[in-house]
Amino acid sequence: MSKKTRWRKNYLLRFFVLLEKVEIMTRVELKKRLIKRINTLENQMLLEEICRVVGIPIEGDDIYYLSEEQLKAVEEAERQYENGQFLTNEEADKEIKKWLGE
Repeated sequence: MSKKTRWRKNYLLRFFVLLEKVEIMTRVELKKRLIKRINTLENQMLLEEICRVVGIPIEGDDIYYLSEEQLKAVEEAERQYENGQFLTNEEADKEIKKWLGE
């Protein structure tokens, strides 16, 4: 192996080691920034969502928060049900088959 080839190999090796250190420092710095920001959060829903994203189980995770639009849709559906404005499963199946042209 020539001197030039050895020099290139050593140079590349040092370069990749340096890149790896930069990546590690960037990852460490990113984690520190995230932890610092999370520690300042007061929004319970946002904290719970962060837990879900990173796979941390949450007690009572079966609680769903609905938007105003969703709440209005649920209330409208309840009114329709109370007024008898709904289809049975059989009626719904017939409607679907009619829509699909079966």
